[in-house]
Amino acid sequence: MTTSENQHTPHPDEQPTAISRFEVAIFVAVLVFYAATRLVGLADYPIYFFCDEATQANLASELIDNGLRDPDGNLFPPYFLNAKVYNLGLSIWMHATTVALFGKSIAVVRATSVAVGLFGAAALMIALRFGFKTRLWWLGGLTLAVLPGWFLHSRTAFETAMMVGFYAAFICAYLLYRTVSPWWSVAAVIFGAATFYSYSNGQGVMFVTCVLLVASDARYHWQVLRSRPRVAAAAAAAVVVVAWPYIRFRFILHPEMMADHFSDLHSYWITDIPLAEKIRIFFATYGEGLSPVYWFFEDTGELVRHRMKGYGYLPLWLAPAIVIGLGESLWRARKSAAHRLTIIAILAAPFSAAMVDIRITRVLSMMVPAALVAVIGLDRIRRWLGRFVPAPVFAGLAATGMAIAASAMTADALRNGPTWFPDYGMSGMQWGAQQLYDEIRPPLEANPGLRFIVSHSWANWPDAFPPFFLEDPLPERVRMGVIEEYIEQYRPRELSQNPIFVLTHYEYETAASSGMFELGAPLAVVDYPDGRTGFYITNLAYSADAEQIFLDKQAERRRRVEGTFELDGSPTLAIHPKFDEGGLKALFDGKLETIARTLDADPCVLTFNFSRPRAISGIRLTVWTPRYLLNLRVVGQDGSTVEARSAVDYAEGFQTQELQLPEPVSDARLVEIVIDKQGDTKVHLQEIEFLP
Repeated sequence: MTTSENQHTPHPDEQPTAISRFEVAIFVAVLVFYAATRLVGLADYPIYFFCDEATQANLASELIDNGLRDPDGNLFPPYFLNAKVYNLGLSIWMHATTVALFGKSIAVVRATSVAVGLFGAAALMIALRFGFKTRLWWLGGLTLAVLPGWFLHSRTAFETAMMVGFYAAFICAYLLYRTVSPWWSVAAVIFGAATFYSYSNGQGVMFVTCVLLVASDARYHWQVLRSRPRVAAAAAAAVVVVAWPYIRFRFILHPEMMADHFSDLHSYWITDIPLAEKIRIFFATYGEGLSPVYWFFEDTGELVRHRMKGYGYLPLWLAPAIVIGLGESLWRARKSAAHRLTIIAILAAPFSAAMVDIRITRVLSMMVPAALVAVIGLDRIRRWLGRFVPAPVFAGLAATGMAIAASAMTADALRNGPTWFPDYGMSGMQWGAQQLYDEIRPPLEANPGLRFIVSHSWANWPDAFPPFFLEDPLPERVRMGVIEEYIEQYRPRELSQNPIFVLTHYEYETAASSGMFELGAPLAVVDYPDGRTGFYITNLAYSADAEQIFLDKQAERRRRVEGTFELDGSPTLAIHPKFDEGGLKALFDGKLETIARTLDADPCVLTFNFSRPRAISGIRLTVWTPRYLLNLRVVGQDGSTVEARSAVDYAEGFQTQELQLPEPVSDARLVEIVIDKQGDTKVHLQEIEFLP
């Protein structure tokens, strides 16, 4: 079965179908080199160990302990709850294998990700060898090795790295389906599903890729369907098998899954703006994901932990080859399925990210077509220079240059990466997990009565670290907390139990300057990579004056303040608790993503004096808390008062509560809202609406 597109006259420069031993040796050598650039110093760079990486292994361990069931009892779950949303999938199953075999460590979880990336590098070279039939096919692995954006993330356990590895395998399998045998369609389905299930953004990447491939290769697919019904049936069966877990999970078990994910990402698609504006934002964001400036120059707007100082995500010196390869792919796309697929992969990469905003982790699949077009471009340059530079010499120079560049980048990252960026805290590198737990573990093991209170102000979701670094039951004796808890609340009984505190440098200075603590010599000090003090491990005890200092500060914190704001065009006076995040405007802006958080309110009392009387029948209130008591008091122009009370009990998260008055007030001049969390002084207010 052939079509005119597949009836191919070999070019004298194209590779023969048979594979020589020399080619096998080159293939293996490139993979060994690629693996070396990923495995050397794997636990040391990136210099942080992120909560997302620890979560992968923790969920994998729980999966094994639960007999391959999720906490709800579902066997072979396709997705796993990551804090608040179901956005982890196949990566957990991959880590479950290595965790079961080798246990939990930074090296193991990152090496698992590296192994999938290595598989992707092998697939990319096979795709170039058989799909593109280029003589420089083996440069695919070296090109991947030298891409800075891929270098950093392929050395992490972030699920996006696995998605890229499987996407490369899908590209390879699809090209083998087009050029070798239709039976490779089954493998293409499997690796496409692996891409889809590995990372949430992989869903959009595969959606766009598949839609465009179905359309662009429709005639070939139809001929396979007609002339090879067994192949078509096998591929269709594979589609059903891989699709059913998603359909069941997404539409039957957790229909809220997608909405929750978009809400968690604060996507503009769920905001109250016109559809035309959403479409405009989408295409503007999508265009950013295709911008050469974004890819070839350092992205200073990205979080530093996702950047290499002085590097773009793609090396600028490789830009000529990429541009030439892109031009050739566009030129040959009409007749060549392989070159069409390259263009399709480029177009698919920013699709999911454009739903929110462009971040390198969300567009990392671009590394696959970038490597492909770079090799295509280099091969075109080889042909242009064929009269002047013999092909073996060009190949040797290209391989040597790539190897030197990859080795230099690896050495630079390992040697200088620890001090590239000076911010090691929450907004920066979030460095310190391995180093802190190396200090915490020995005393916990030696003293069964010892407890640690570890600061959570320096990292996202640090609760993932105790179960990763410590064996049961040690994590039970580690609690996340910050020094402000012991300043804003007086807890002498807890401190009398002599817990050991792990404090950031700022928190230690805060404790020392508060006058509320007696600080002895630190038990240990953990320095940042640049030599500055990062953390103190120490005992704390309240000073003799601590209680009075606390009472004085509490009175000041709880003193309500006044503020005026516009409500429905009229000035309104509000008397409210102090906020340490957000403000009055956040309560009435109609935006679910804005918050006003009380500094210290027990209870939280909000009083609103209207400049113009208004009709009120109740309130609609959104508060981030599972349980609280709500009291509403409305005063009319004549001084009459109407009240309503409610005991709210919801699941964790932002929840909207409507409280109606027994009878509406047509001329309200004052409203008082009391939110009593019964001891919890932090009230997260999302939105207030006065019902007419």
